[in-house]
Amino acid sequence: MAAIVEGPLIAALSCGKPAYLVVLLPGYDTDGEALVNHALNWAPTMPKAEFLAAELSVACDSVPSGQ
Repeated sequence: MAAIVEGPLIAALSCGKPAYLVVLLPGYDTDGEALVNHALNWAPTMPKAEFLAAELSVACDSVPSGQ
C-alpha cells in the first residue's frame, strides 16, 4: 500500500474555522503542487473550504517520471 503524505494546503478564504475540506488526490505523473494550483482558481467560489493536496509515493513503470 502506498503512503499518503500531506501535501500543499490552501486555507479557507473566510475568517475562522473552515466549514469544508476538499482533498485533492493526484493521478499518475502529477503532484500536489499541480493540484493546488487548481484550488487557487476554485477558492473564491468556495470561501469556507480548505484545500489539501495529497502526495502519493507510488512508483509506476508505465509513466516516464516514475510517479
